[in-house]
Amino acid sequence: MNADKIVVLHQGKLVEEGTHKRLLSKKGKYYDMWKQQFPMLESVN
Repeated sequence: MNADKIVVLHQGKLVEEGTHKRLLSKKGKYYDMWKQQFPMLESVN
């Protein structure tokens, strides 16, 4: 992922922001969405 900052919105509100790596490590909304799209890569950060 080549983004300086990713923002995650849930029901119109900002719930998370950061880099791809940081958001995955937090295991929040971004992680949940990423895991649904790429279940075979779950163990890869």
